[in-house]
Amino acid sequence: MKKNNILSQIESLKVEQSMSSLTFSERLARENLWTKTFSTRVISEYKKYIYLVYLSDTEITPSDEVDQAWHLHLTYTKSYWDDLCKEILGFSCITSQQRVELMSRTDINNNIFAHSLCTKKSLMRNHQLIFGRQ
Repeated sequence: MKKNNILSQIESLKVEQSMSSLTFSERLARENLWTKTFSTRVISEYKKYIYLVYLSDTEITPSDEVDQAWHLHLTYTKSYWDDLCKEILGFSCITSQQRVELMSRTDINNNIFAHSLCTKKSLMRNHQLIFGRQ
């Protein structure tokens, strides 16, 4: 039951900044030269990816498109760190590269970060098992 609740919370997460003239979806589309429709689909896949990260005991890597959404979401500080990581997931979700960069700039304990890196084949298999073929 808790897993379904986490998925529901991730799916309903609103990624916005109060002072921005563009929505998250519009900004993602503009910065990547995508249509608004494609950007919306990427955000849906990004949220599924975050759920897979939550469930996985192995490291996983997103598609390039999902990675673009992830990196943009990181710039929405409150939404990412407070709403998603702290309130929903209960851990800090960052990439291996981000962790390396943070570790090189600060003296942060490795144990507070969950990094995610593995084969796309594993990601695809997990995606199909949980969400079915799409």
